[in-house]
Amino acid sequence: MRTPSKIQKEAIQHLLGPAQVVAGPGSGKTYVIIQRILYLLDHCQISPDQILVITYTKAAAQEMQRRFEAECKDTQNLGVNFGTLHGVCYRILMDTGFCKKDSLITEAQKRELFKVLLGNMGLAECTGHDMVTALLHEVSRMKNLDPNAEMHIFRGSLPGLNEDQVKALVQEYQRYLEQQGWIDFDDMIIKCLKLFREQPALQTRYQQRFTHILADEFQDINEPQYELLKLLAMPQNNLFVVGDDDQAIYGFRGASPGIMRRFVQDYGSCRQILMTENYRSGQRIVKAAEEVITKNQERFPKSFFPIREGGRIWLSCFETRREEAESMLRLLNSMTDEERNSSAIILRTNLEAVHYHELLRSEHIAVKGQKMEPHRDELSFITEDISAYLSYLYHGRKRKDLLCFLNKPMRYFSREAVAYEGDLRAQALNYYRNNPEMKRRVKDFFDKLRLASEMHPSVAVRFFFHVLGYEKYLKQKAGSPEEEKRYERQVAEAALALKEGLPDENTASFLEHAVLKKNQDKKEPCGVEVITMHGAKGLEYDQVFLPDLNEGVIPGKRICDRQQLEEERRLLYVAITRARNKLYLSYTKERGRKRSRYLEGISYLPSLP
Repeated sequence: MRTPSKIQKEAIQHLLGPAQVVAGPGSGKTYVIIQRILYLLDHCQISPDQILVITYTKAAAQEMQRRFEAECKDTQNLGVNFGTLHGVCYRILMDTGFCKKDSLITEAQKRELFKVLLGNMGLAECTGHDMVTALLHEVSRMKNLDPNAEMHIFRGSLPGLNEDQVKALVQEYQRYLEQQGWIDFDDMIIKCLKLFREQPALQTRYQQRFTHILADEFQDINEPQYELLKLLAMPQNNLFVVGDDDQAIYGFRGASPGIMRRFVQDYGSCRQILMTENYRSGQRIVKAAEEVITKNQERFPKSFFPIREGGRIWLSCFETRREEAESMLRLLNSMTDEERNSSAIILRTNLEAVHYHELLRSEHIAVKGQKMEPHRDELSFITEDISAYLSYLYHGRKRKDLLCFLNKPMRYFSREAVAYEGDLRAQALNYYRNNPEMKRRVKDFFDKLRLASEMHPSVAVRFFFHVLGYEKYLKQKAGSPEEEKRYERQVAEAALALKEGLPDENTASFLEHAVLKKNQDKKEPCGVEVITMHGAKGLEYDQVFLPDLNEGVIPGKRICDRQQLEEERRLLYVAITRARNKLYLSYTKERGRKRSRYLEGISYLPSLP
């Protein structure tokens, strides 16, 4: 049986009251949490149903429970509660009759609802996928800023929408949810807080039920979640939180590393334990990670103590991304299957991950996990464009549908040329009556649309792609030949789906179901892991590749203020600390690109093996 270190033992055997464990990468935090649960059960005689273990994700909760049950020798102690805070709140809302099993609105339903709300406000031109996504993020951010505020201040920047419009949208959205008896993901926490404040007896009931609370990944919680944890833990305040302010990477969800410092202030009697021993990474890798993260100002000061010697780091500069990828392929091809199975390519965005996934598959290098097709959000704009086009042809020739594809590719048609519902062709011809060239273009465009309306939908999609110029638009939008091929494949699959079955008026839903289901693939148990920096958190590998470490990628182009820059640095820190033995860092000079500022000061080997 593993023997805990002195610091780990101190955390495991903490008795009563609040405690904060600052657990660095590879410090054994999961081991400590499980051993602490066993200590509470075996030595403190705490009933298992009084222990609540909170994790950040459902998958993490299941893995924590699995590891606990493997260690637990007494079957009577298997009643410990594991789950996410949202899951706990959902059960509370269900138990109290506040909501029913089908009360939770889905993300797809939220999207459709916001499109309807925007249309009702005369903002149909703002119903594009990217705008709706940005709006959903803003609404979630606003909800999670301050649980005590009735109306939050709009601070975002959404092109085409002002502060008053966003507030009106949020109000209409919440009114609709209440009318339908629905709640969204954020409401689980907020409604629970409201219930506890309005019903002290209910709050007391759950406080008595959960006398000891352990919270993992504490750095990733937001303000409402923190307030709820504090309420649940009262009055004993047996709140044992584990986190690492250096790994706080979910600011876009309202999380802040400042909450960890708040915890120490809020609980004056708090015991803080620093677990900075790193059992995972070699000494040089730990040093490199420290060289990156210590440049952040908003953090607990701490020193890192690598337990293992060694660790190797290479930092390479390539002229082009192609050269960078070819170098990586050579290294992967030189490895054994066992070595590749313990290797990962970690990217800043999912789109980059898709690119590398396909690159490896093209070289017949196995990629671990589910087929890395683009996330539905990344290709759904194609589905939306095709859906709008078909809807225009077959379901009323509506203005909002035409505007979706009017200038894809750029035809230099003004939106004012089709200012209202009706005969859109006649409107445009009249608008350009004094411009013969534009008038000719309008006539040609609408004549082709009329011709397409007489075609079978599957043929009409190919006509849209080849004749109406959508192919040109996708080529311009694609960032690489591989991405262009993915776009083309999405169109081809949409055409095939329409050949096999005809949609009703909800063309978008039909295509989404048909195409996305077609893109599913079996899981590959072995191979190289291709993953994003956010997705890599909590994982570890013998070899880690971190390509494309350029300005504009990390930090991103739109990252400008200090808090955002520090979060991007934390994201790179998380990626670096996934490596046990070998770390390959690289960037390119293509198109005048510069290496990431975060690489300054890192010690590395001068050339690749």
